[in-house]
Amino acid sequence: MNLFLSPKFKRDLKKLTRNDSRLASKIETKLELLITNKNHPSLRLHKLTGKDTAVWSISVTSDLRVLFTYMLVGLYLIAIGGHDDVY
Repeated sequence: MNLFLSPKFKRDLKKLTRNDSRLASKIETKLELLITNKNHPSLRLHKLTGKDTAVWSISVTSDLRVLFTYMLVGLYLIAIGGHDDVY
């Protein structure tokens, strides 16, 4: 499965990981897990309700979320950030 990154996701990821290589590693691990085993309990995968009915979310840390949508050829990563920032 391929990952496609939105410009916003790239910008936010760069900002989040600029001074924290451990966080970068954790994000990479969670994205690999999403690709290989999307139903792993640590991801806490769930579909958003309301106006964003095609958007899904996973948890990287207790506060950090990744929002994405499914495409025919992979996943389109929309946003990454704290719970209050991305919802």
